[in-house]
Amino acid sequence: MKQNKRLFTVIAILATGGLFVYFIARLYIFFSNDYNIFNFLFAFLLLFAESHSILHSLGFITGAIRLNRPGVNYHRHVKLNLNSLPEVTILVPARNEPLDILELTFITLVSLNYNNKKIIFLDGSDQEYQTANKKLADKYKITYFHPPHTPKSKAEIINQYLPQISSKYLTVFDADQNPMPEFLLETVGLAEFSKKIGFIQTPQLYSNFLTSPVARGAALQQSIFYESVCEAKSLNQAMFCCGTNFLMRTEVLKKIGGFDENSVTEDFATSVKIHSLGYRSIYYNHVRVFGMAPETLPAYLKQQFRWSAGSIGVLRRLFIDLFLGRLKISLSQIWEYFLSATYYFVGWSFFILMICPALFLLFNVPSYFASPYLYLGTFIPYYFLTLVTFYSTMKKRHYKIRDIFTGIIMGSLSYPVLIMSTTTALLGKKVTFQVTDKGKTGKLPFWRLWPWTSMILINFLAIANGLTRLSENYYAIGINIVWCLYHSVLLLNIFTLNTSPKMVEKTLNKYLNI
Repeated sequence: MKQNKRLFTVIAILATGGLFVYFIARLYIFFSNDYNIFNFLFAFLLLFAESHSILHSLGFITGAIRLNRPGVNYHRHVKLNLNSLPEVTILVPARNEPLDILELTFITLVSLNYNNKKIIFLDGSDQEYQTANKKLADKYKITYFHPPHTPKSKAEIINQYLPQISSKYLTVFDADQNPMPEFLLETVGLAEFSKKIGFIQTPQLYSNFLTSPVARGAALQQSIFYESVCEAKSLNQAMFCCGTNFLMRTEVLKKIGGFDENSVTEDFATSVKIHSLGYRSIYYNHVRVFGMAPETLPAYLKQQFRWSAGSIGVLRRLFIDLFLGRLKISLSQIWEYFLSATYYFVGWSFFILMICPALFLLFNVPSYFASPYLYLGTFIPYYFLTLVTFYSTMKKRHYKIRDIFTGIIMGSLSYPVLIMSTTTALLGKKVTFQVTDKGKTGKLPFWRLWPWTSMILINFLAIANGLTRLSENYYAIGINIVWCLYHSVLLLNIFTLNTSPKMVEKTLNKYLNI
């Protein structure tokens, strides 16, 4: 075991070195060429896209090295007196949710093994839902709360109820989140160890991952985040609240004025304020809650739009507040928040990396000289070692290469939505909070797939034209044909994903060969 850890550390350090060597080589290639204005623009955009990939590869690798140290996952618990447990208020904010989903959540909440809890159903639904929702809450003896005016966001309805909360802790579960009986005993035991612990965040596991290709892809994408990225952030005291499945000190939330209502990712924005007050956050990497992944492509893309727009919006405010001295967080926390927010520029990064090989094959743009020995001699070690580090990290958690590639596909196909959302956020436009659809069938009409189908067509035309020009420069033309083929394979998955979700029983029968 120790030898495996040492080998992994060596590979990760080599990957970091390879990353820096490749970046220096790319800078040399960029600055050592003469360009016209058109070539310069695309060469600069290509450098930006690769720099984004390198930056986030560095973030992942350094996080993986931290996680490889012994004892990093150890958290101290306090043995609770079951006869005098701290009071916990459980909040379930919801808006226009299906009754069957709400009922399953209510059943799991009343079944929590914790005798000093109060469950509050924060119903922000439209009028036609309210009577049935109140009847369901009464059935399970859950306190029903509906504000005088329909709230515009989850943060708003929580803040409206916050003055009524007198318990030491509060926890929030989205309408489709089903905690296991020991959730509160374990998280409260962690929080009781120190008054400086502001909140405990736990992961979630999507239980409906067999219902559709989108649900499976979203589940695998989330697994990479929850099983590796979050643990590494926690070690830098920069684990942010994910909006559900967390336990928080009520006094801390009241001290910062409640959840941030100026962001559609109120959890992310609120976490910055909590850390700025010197409170710690803990990521408790034990699955104690099961939730629902988006089952259709429209639902998944809506979720990605909201997350990315909110994160970029927080990034703008973060820089302003840091410049004005309104935030007091460490450099390591700044680094982690910067990585989290700038991740969503991956849409721009992927689009630029995809369009440049096609433009080169079609129009010889961007055109500049790069020694094949310099490029391949630095790119291959960087790419290979980074991939080995990533795969080794996920293999520890029993994921296969196919699973990892599925997560990559989901992230790549989000590029049109991420481009729109990040642009919206950078321009400072207000994004309204929208609940991710649950349990709904449907798919995008073919005409709305134009961002993907047009790029597939462009790549096919580029490959065909590249094959006719191959004799001009086997090295340059050949490499760009390979990239266009790779991007085409990724893009073609849009047709597999754009399907209506299947029934769980039918999918299970397929997997089990029944």
